[in-house]
Amino acid sequence: MAYNWTSVTTPENFLSIPNANTGGWFWYTIIIVLFIILFMTLINYGWLVAILTSSFISLIASILTTYAQLTNFSLPLLFTGAILILILYIFTNSPGENT
Repeated sequence: MAYNWTSVTTPENFLSIPNANTGGWFWYTIIIVLFIILFMTLINYGWLVAILTSSFISLIASILTTYAQLTNFSLPLLFTGAILILILYIFTNSPGENT
């Protein structure tokens, strides 16, 4: 697919080209792949640490892409929900004063 490069005048136009060529899925895929790579890298520290850390870093990346209007709010909401659910899991299943 040929693209008219004469219309690329700003960085925002340049970053939106992959979304135009992939039906809007390029930046979603990049952030999900970032989450998977971070999760697989951090799994040695435990699954909870791996999910929380990779969710937080992916949340920051998804907020930046949402601010640049490359994705919508579904990715930040997904990672925020994952972080909140895991925090609730930690508080409800941790030994200590609650038992």
